[in-house]
Amino acid sequence: GQTYHVQPDQLRKVPQIEEIEDEEAEAKAQMEWLNEEMKFLQSQKDQVKAILDDFEGKRRRNAEAETAEKMRKQEEERVKLEAAEEERQVKIRLAKIVEAAEKELRKQEEERARQEALRVSRGGSLASCLCQSNHVKKCFSKYVISMACGGNTTIMLYENGSQSWTSGLTKLLHNKLNGRQKTLPSPVYVALGSDDRYYISFKDGKSEWVGCNDMSELLKNDTRKVRSVAFG
Repeated sequence: GQTYHVQPDQLRKVPQIEEIEDEEAEAKAQMEWLNEEMKFLQSQKDQVKAILDDFEGKRRRNAEAETAEKMRKQEEERVKLEAAEEERQVKIRLAKIVEAAEKELRKQEEERARQEALRVSRGGSLASCLCQSNHVKKCFSKYVISMACGGNTTIMLYENGSQSWTSGLTKLLHNKLNGRQKTLPSPVYVALGSDDRYYISFKDGKSEWVGCNDMSELLKNDTRKVRSVAFG
């Protein structure tokens, strides 16, 4: 009978050997059949490969999609963490600002209380018999931190660093105070004497004076802080 090569979709007829008259013709016929069979198998292989490539492509696209989704979620998480950290840092900065403001307010309040206590201790009224008394009384207030009289002159220093004086102030001291720059340390204590003598100290702890040699020697060599000076 006849021989068939069985495939899933097709049956191919195999020629009978005895029908070939000689071996060469038989070989040629067999070669032709094999070539046809190889073409058919190659076609089947190409179809299967296309199916496999399609599965591989889908698998690759799914993997890429999963990777992209994973990266998207990671980016969302990173952004969320950065936002949370930024919010935390903002809260810390705001807390520090509030703390610094409250500290500054307490400091200012303490300074106001200290200044008020000093004003009370100094007194806020004046009773005097001075040259140019009306001018002195007009300029006097609870903000005067130091006041000195010498001869016919009266000078007053204020908390804000300003000064006022009556006529007759010694020229050296007048030149030192008149038009004094606000960037320089303000005067905090002053004493006047006769013969153009004076003593004045400043907020930075430095002082200047005009007096006798003994006074200069004592002030230069003594490290104690001067509380008051009186000229005889």
